[in-house]
Amino acid sequence: MRVVIISDFEGISGVHTFRQVIKEFGKPFEKAKTLITEDINAAVRGLKAAGATEIGVVDGHRWGNPPNIIDEKIEAGATVLRKKRERDDFIKSCDAQVLVGFHAMAGTKDGFLSHTFSSILGLALGLKGQYIGETAWCVWKGAYTGFPTIMVTGDAAVVREAKSFFPEITGVTVKTALSRTSAECLSLKKTRRMIEDVATHALKNLSQFKVLETPEPPIETDLVFASPGFTDPVAAIPGYRRKGDRWLSYTAKNWPELDEAFSMALRLALSQLVNLQENLSGVESEQVNRYVREFVCHVWESKFPPLPKLKTHREKQVQPKQPKL
Repeated sequence: MRVVIISDFEGISGVHTFRQVIKEFGKPFEKAKTLITEDINAAVRGLKAAGATEIGVVDGHRWGNPPNIIDEKIEAGATVLRKKRERDDFIKSCDAQVLVGFHAMAGTKDGFLSHTFSSILGLALGLKGQYIGETAWCVWKGAYTGFPTIMVTGDAAVVREAKSFFPEITGVTVKTALSRTSAECLSLKKTRRMIEDVATHALKNLSQFKVLETPEPPIETDLVFASPGFTDPVAAIPGYRRKGDRWLSYTAKNWPELDEAFSMALRLALSQLVNLQENLSGVESEQVNRYVREFVCHVWESKFPPLPKLKTHREKQVQPKQPKL
């Protein structure tokens, strides 16, 4: 039985501040690499106990550049897939997918480091008229390939978000956000035990998970950026339509076309940051600190959400439950 683990960093056990997930902060990031490695190891142990014979791990945070996972400390029986061809070949014939360390979508007020693919771009992603995050994107991408997503780990907000889209998915809550940039984490011993146990239970009950259908074509996608400077180069891509100075739309015939169009848009928008990143090379640590606080920590407070016309699960998620009368 073949299972792929897709990892991110913000939803990892013990990660409670943005400094731990950003390489520019040095020691906090280097120490936190052990945390992400051990969460993955817990999932690997659980999957192996349930009969997984091949386990591939995709280092998903910032596309694994720099590496976030300590490859040599990964549990025996699992392989970190560093090369694109390795990842593509492995994923083609998987039986299930597990998402470890994920976070809530952009604009989720009670989500720790909530964003969608890029905090710095200030990106919001709409699909067929509603906001989605990285979790839904990964679930549908796996579904198109032919396998279900059986488990997601992260903070309370992302588990709630995942279940709002996919009620059957199993979730492991390892922390609760105190603010967008801080979180209260459960003990590492407890969360690793939960990750292992839930992974075992989910894979043993694989037959109960259906391979979901991807959104029915044509698939209309909305991209909104924090700045027109990110939008302008993307608008030049054939097929993208401008709806506003920060708002673009694309209609795809199928999921592969959508995936390619979105990947191209993300690469082009991020390329606008190259000069800024080069200018940061060698600057004092406090300057880096201010840079990250400005773009990562406060961008949503002033510039999001810019899409009031889109329906959004996020608004439903933060509504308090009404008391029973």
